[in-house]
Amino acid sequence: MLTATPHLNAFPKLDDFQRSIIRERGRCETFPDGACLFRAGDVDFDFFLVTKGRVKILESTSGVERVVAIHEEGQFTGDVDFLTRRPAVVSACADGECEACRVPATAVRDLLNEIPALSELLLQAFTARRELLQANGFVGTRVVGYKECPSTNRINEFLFRNRVPYTWTDAGSEEGARLLKQYAPGHKHTPIIVCANTSVVAENPSLVQLARCMRIRPEMPKEPMDVVIIGAGPAGLASSVYAASEGLRVLVLDSLGPGGQAGTTSSIENFIGFPSGISGTELANRAHLQLLKFGGRIAAPVQVEGLEREGNLLKLTLDGEEPLLTHTVVVASGAKYRRLPVEGAARYEGTSIFYSATSVESRLCRESNVFVVGGGNSAGQAAMFLSQTARSVRLVLRNNDLGAKMSNYLVERLKRTPNITIHLNSEITALHGKSLLERLELTNRAEGTTQELPATAIFSFIGASPNTGFLPAEIARDEAGFLLTGEQVVQAGRWDLKRPPCFLETSMPGVFAAGDVRKGSTPRVAFASGDGAMAVACIHIYRSFPV
Repeated sequence: MLTATPHLNAFPKLDDFQRSIIRERGRCETFPDGACLFRAGDVDFDFFLVTKGRVKILESTSGVERVVAIHEEGQFTGDVDFLTRRPAVVSACADGECEACRVPATAVRDLLNEIPALSELLLQAFTARRELLQANGFVGTRVVGYKECPSTNRINEFLFRNRVPYTWTDAGSEEGARLLKQYAPGHKHTPIIVCANTSVVAENPSLVQLARCMRIRPEMPKEPMDVVIIGAGPAGLASSVYAASEGLRVLVLDSLGPGGQAGTTSSIENFIGFPSGISGTELANRAHLQLLKFGGRIAAPVQVEGLEREGNLLKLTLDGEEPLLTHTVVVASGAKYRRLPVEGAARYEGTSIFYSATSVESRLCRESNVFVVGGGNSAGQAAMFLSQTARSVRLVLRNNDLGAKMSNYLVERLKRTPNITIHLNSEITALHGKSLLERLELTNRAEGTTQELPATAIFSFIGASPNTGFLPAEIARDEAGFLLTGEQVVQAGRWDLKRPPCFLETSMPGVFAAGDVRKGSTPRVAFASGDGAMAVACIHIYRSFPV
């Protein structure tokens, strides 16, 4: 059973005033011993406040049903899926005859906005319970695939980013072979996905197929939105939270899930309010919960293919979906790291060459020799994170100044870490290995020397190209593809309206750019978040003075 010691706020008891608030919004019922209040797989399941007796929480994804928690009088059921509206991952049943006050999920979501003190308590409990569940051996969705398989690693990253409980088992292991025989005899392709209720087995699905079969991808709205935000990195999430908190109808679209480039960062230590640092994934998760609390939604994976004006509205063309209409758009699609410019690199991508460093990738590199390429904060943070589990980490820079683009605190920390070696004036010039990388050649341009070194993985953080290929030519860009906004649009001769463009407005009125996709932005989480907040101010200006 789950222990509450690490998270004392996971199983709080409501006081008399808080219980009265719940009772006002629900109805009390009596349940006989063993009766289920909700089952794993139920969607939009109800919230229950235990008023007499006990309710037990059960999970059975490991193949054997077990009790993971007991709620007693004054305690309540539920976790983050109240907000995400995804299927329940556990069941709740009466442990002996009990009484409980039932509140519909929609009423609970309304309550989170209306009563801040109760909202904070519930959100802390919901979040802590999910963390405890995963820390105590909860299996969730099973992914069985080979570690050298790019599809397996892509699916693992998708589930990780979208906070779906899952367990990955290497198909090449003894346990992996047993699971393949148990769940998917006769299947020829991996990875094999076994959903939490074991009723659906998918063979190497696309991300869209996976999201739909797991019922975690919401339907696209039929009515026009107030704002659609393209990209769920810091800029997009900040914009979505501020817009939703001000009552706008908000939908965020992302091709993978919350996080963006920040989601690849293991520890952000210079973001205000987090003196001990916070991972990019955790920051994104918190912002996602805030968005859901205020009634906004995220849809992933969704690929935007086009944008055009349709009367007074903007129309987004989506891959495999009906067009989406909205009054305004915030383009926060960010930038992606450029591919490692070494011959043969493409065949190792997703198995030995990565463009992010989260726990998904790091567990593939335990006690291994890894290389990190790049001179910015993302590269430095990745090197520090990987040094905790890798045998050795080599940081490779083309120039001779580690502090040129990296924060001083990171530079000093890298120099003090014993298993990190810094290679200045250097670049990787050749790769060797069969299905996985085994060794590489590292050339020092200043000295004219090359050495061959063992290598398990390369983490590349070099340069960035804006994700703007889906946008029409009507939206002005600079020579590198970054979006022009505000006065830049005027100077480029791409603004025809009498009113001036807002600071973040592109050459298409009502379309705003925020974060790394914008020309002149600073590649830091705080700056991207500021852009996102400012975009909402621009939206209000546009709503007062539209096209």
